[in-house]
Amino acid sequence: MSTNQPRLPTMQDNNVIEVSLKEVILGIGSIIVLIIARDYAKFRRQKAIIDAAGRLITYAMNGGDIPCKESMTPESESR
Repeated sequence: MSTNQPRLPTMQDNNVIEVSLKEVILGIGSIIVLIIARDYAKFRRQKAIIDAAGRLITYAMNGGDIPCKESMTPESESR
């Protein structure tokens, strides 16, 4: 048998990272702001889809065509 033992890395002390309370609060606060912004954007998209579907149903039930934005203004009718 050989007397060569495998070389192991030298033992190192544990590394401790000190973080202030201010940095912890800023980190958690930024995560919360990102979550709120994402949820708000999702809410706006869903609201727009529901509003558009409601308008389509209303126009379909009234038997009319779906008006474009240009035809809804009185100025475009006088042209």
